[in-house]
Amino acid sequence: MTPTTASVTIGTTTSATWTVTTNPNACLGTPPVGTRCDDGTVYTGLSSDGTVPMYTTPCDAGMSWNGTACTSVQLKLTWDDGFGNSVATGFTNRFTGRANTAGLAALGTSPAPYRAALYCHDLTAHGYSDWYLPAIEALITLRGLRSLGSAYGFSSSSKYWSSTEVSSTHVNGVSDASMDPANKGDSTNSGLRCVRR
Repeated sequence: MTPTTASVTIGTTTSATWTVTTNPNACLGTPPVGTRCDDGTVYTGLSSDGTVPMYTTPCDAGMSWNGTACTSVQLKLTWDDGFGNSVATGFTNRFTGRANTAGLAALGTSPAPYRAALYCHDLTAHGYSDWYLPAIEALITLRGLRSLGSAYGFSSSSKYWSSTEVSSTHVNGVSDASMDPANKGDSTNSGLRCVRR
């Protein structure tokens, strides 16, 4: 925090001196993983696609942060179109979640839409609209938040989607409490956490 003093002079009259102490953004520089940023997002560490700071929503999709905990009901979506229609999309990169998500969102024809990717692609939250569904390597980095406890909103009984496809019917995701990588059928319902960088 930096104190700054000022006074105002008009003609021959000078005001009293004011002192203002600024409060820097908690997420400037390299904060500890789990730092809650001034804009409401949470710092998750460095992204796997670019090694730049990555942030996530404070709670799972469908939930909201009330200042002390995540409330409401976790939204669970299928990775495919919700009707069991799926094809190999070719978005198999383990690192480029932003590119995977943009590609999935752009497909736009049956069997699209890819529900989990579209949710993050279309999300506007905390003043940003550049959210994406993380690739598996970035999703694994979220385990650092999960290990910090329930205040970071991860459901202990939910699996989470990544944007990394394995085959026409399977996608990389992570298992519940351990956040270990697992291949999952793309027509199952799972939780999601959007990220941005």
